[in-house]
Amino acid sequence: MDIVNSEPVSPKNLLSSSLRRQPYASQPLPNDDHSDNEIYNEIPKSQPLPSRRQHKRKSRPATPPPPQRDENSPASMQDFDEGLPDENDNRESEERHAREEEQARIEEKKQKEQEKKKATETKKRDKEKAERERRRKERRAQLEREKKRQQEEEEENSREQERLSRLKSLSKGKKKQVAEEPSRVSPSPIPEEQYPEPEPEAYPEPLEDIQEEGQSREASPAVPPKRQRRRRSPTPPQSPLPEGQGWVAKTTSLTRQDSNYSDQIGTGVRRSKRRRIRPLASWALERTDFYGNVVGGPPIFNQSHFVDEGEKKRHAKETAKKREKEKEAEYYRTLDEKTKPAVLIRDDQGKEFKKDLVFTAKRSHVGKIKEGKLFEFKKFFTEPDHMASGLLVIDKDKHKPSKSSGDNTYVFYVIEGAAKIIVHESQFVVCQGGTFNIPRFNVYSIINYGLGPLKMFFTQIRIPPNNYNETDEVTTVATTSPVADGSFSNLTNKVDLSDNESVSSNRVLYDSD
Repeated sequence: MDIVNSEPVSPKNLLSSSLRRQPYASQPLPNDDHSDNEIYNEIPKSQPLPSRRQHKRKSRPATPPPPQRDENSPASMQDFDEGLPDENDNRESEERHAREEEQARIEEKKQKEQEKKKATETKKRDKEKAERERRRKERRAQLEREKKRQQEEEEENSREQERLSRLKSLSKGKKKQVAEEPSRVSPSPIPEEQYPEPEPEAYPEPLEDIQEEGQSREASPAVPPKRQRRRRSPTPPQSPLPEGQGWVAKTTSLTRQDSNYSDQIGTGVRRSKRRRIRPLASWALERTDFYGNVVGGPPIFNQSHFVDEGEKKRHAKETAKKREKEKEAEYYRTLDEKTKPAVLIRDDQGKEFKKDLVFTAKRSHVGKIKEGKLFEFKKFFTEPDHMASGLLVIDKDKHKPSKSSGDNTYVFYVIEGAAKIIVHESQFVVCQGGTFNIPRFNVYSIINYGLGPLKMFFTQIRIPPNNYNETDEVTTVATTSPVADGSFSNLTNKVDLSDNESVSSNRVLYDSD
């Protein structure tokens, strides 16, 4: 077999070669005289398997084939190792490739972070720009409002000035009859220049120094003389004027005159001694005191709503009561949640078993009355052929049709609403909190006589005819505090409560009056 010049084989071919198929005993044993190199040359030589990474990376150059050795030339282990691929080179290339991938991953991560940071900065700039624009609009709107308010104030001032000038021109157009004198009134919250000058009095007060009638008025000198002492008149005093008459004009001369009175003699106008007061602001409740001073009105309070202390206390009490009721109801609901309906009891033979003896408010609820039905009922407790109890609800303006009680007796307790009951030929009304009884062998009917649904708790007891004695009293005790909503079912041969006949007006149907 030519080992040196043989074709390269794979490990699979090596295992299936004829050399492997020969038995171990037939193979020649190595001679001790042979060297290690000769023994090594007898092993068939094969090309190294390509690595997985070399298959994936096509750009990598192919590994050169190992050098061919001559059959008779001695070869050493070192020569054979030089022809094989170097594992260190492969490891370095793999490490270099891993570093390149790690560097690319880091670069990609940095790029993503930069893009994210850039997007965040752009969003922040847009938000700041929108905020600046909003503030700019608010400032512009505020300036416009301020400008509009100033314009309105200027218009109001111009109108007021125009009104004052018009009043002033009207007052100046009249004939001046009274000399101006300084104002001696107390200060007022309203400036005096806003009011026109007062008109002269129609009837000035008379002067104190008027001479007797019959004498003529003398011409006053340029310089008023000194005041002379008044002498009593020798003539007897005249009787006073009758009540209701004013002063009478007298053509007499004046002895007491002012410095400028001589200028007014020719006009026939006298100066009044009456103190002048500017027009008062009646809308501000201004008035004058005894000395003529202007007194302002009481302060005006701008209060849109006046809260009465009594009303406030009443609301506080109502709120406190409502809160207490809600707290009490919540406490009762908490107690109901801990109550279990099934209770352990024993029968007549002494055996124990569980039975529902409790119906809480949650279990006793009666659903909404269906359309076309007059009432709904829910059964609570039953004793076969003896007793039944539950809740009966009759809708507004509806009734329970007339039926015979048969050998049953009923006890009803009105939880809510008002009921009109017709038994045989009698009728009566029972309201909330009342109780009534339906005897045996009587025809009865129940009518909802209130403004809402009628809710009643009932107990039905059957007394067979053979066990009934007229002298015996059959007593049925109804619970004083109704459980909640519910309904009841019929006993054997009992009154049928499932009949829901419609009635147009049940209040008129059963009224015999």
